[in-house]
Amino acid sequence: MPNVSSAYTKLLFEGLKKVSVDRQTFVEQANMIDKVYTRVSSDKATEEFYSVGQVPDVQDFTGRFSELSMVPGYSTKIEAKQFGGFVETERTLMDDEQYGVMTLGSIEAGLVDAANRGREDSAVKVVANATSSSYDFITNQEEGVALASNSHTTKTVGVSTTTGFDNLGTSVLNKTSAAATRILMRKFKNPLGRRYSTNRRWGLLVSDSNEFKAGELNNTPWGLDSGERTVNMQASMYQIIVWERMEDFSVSNWAMVDLDMMKKNMIFLDRIKGETERERDFMTKAIRQSIYDRYSLGFIDWRHIFWHQVT
Repeated sequence: MPNVSSAYTKLLFEGLKKVSVDRQTFVEQANMIDKVYTRVSSDKATEEFYSVGQVPDVQDFTGRFSELSMVPGYSTKIEAKQFGGFVETERTLMDDEQYGVMTLGSIEAGLVDAANRGREDSAVKVVANATSSSYDFITNQEEGVALASNSHTTKTVGVSTTTGFDNLGTSVLNKTSAAATRILMRKFKNPLGRRYSTNRRWGLLVSDSNEFKAGELNNTPWGLDSGERTVNMQASMYQIIVWERMEDFSVSNWAMVDLDMMKKNMIFLDRIKGETERERDFMTKAIRQSIYDRYSLGFIDWRHIFWHQVT
């Protein structure tokens, strides 16, 4: 529906003490994409990611070398989607409104805000829906299981996936579950069935409802949940990442993340950054302003996260 003078008659006359704009700019919001994902420029409709297995352990030398057979990893295809919309404004409304809130610049800025909100909404779904194998942008995920699952696999023949291949729990966030989750993540295994080693900088990815609990766990040096001065060995161990949009899916779900591996595995592909355009209708003089956006996102491995789908 176009913006017309009849819908905004109060803007056409002086006398209002103040006119507020129901707008929150992108810079005022938490930009979580750059905290969780690595941004990559793309010039293709679909990008494919692939991994090559590690060289297996060397064997005893008994006079002749043993062949060390490498095994390929899994591939992931991520396809860009298109997003956009337009706002139409009556010429006389722009000419006559007295408060500078229906300008070409303000509407264009609002379109940019709308596009950025959409990007952030898309980004949180990958984590908030971590147990789902239905994806918005991933068109082929060769392993065939969700980001958080107790059914992860490997192509390496003979490797047991009984331990070290699970990253899904159901525990509420507290000092006991956090400590246990960190141990489980330290026991993650690579496709060869060997311990998966990284720099191990830990983070807690939480919603608003878990922010204070995570902060208490991380910032209390002693006496956590008790009157004794028992040292809290988890103090200052985590970077707390509060993602407000997670609250829209669950108030209690949370994740522990390996910060370095998260940035390696979570990919945001900029195909076309938001493009704004405007045109004036010759017959009516109405002004139409549009934004076109195109991007994709997803994950290429699971070993950066342990997700708790709290029951």
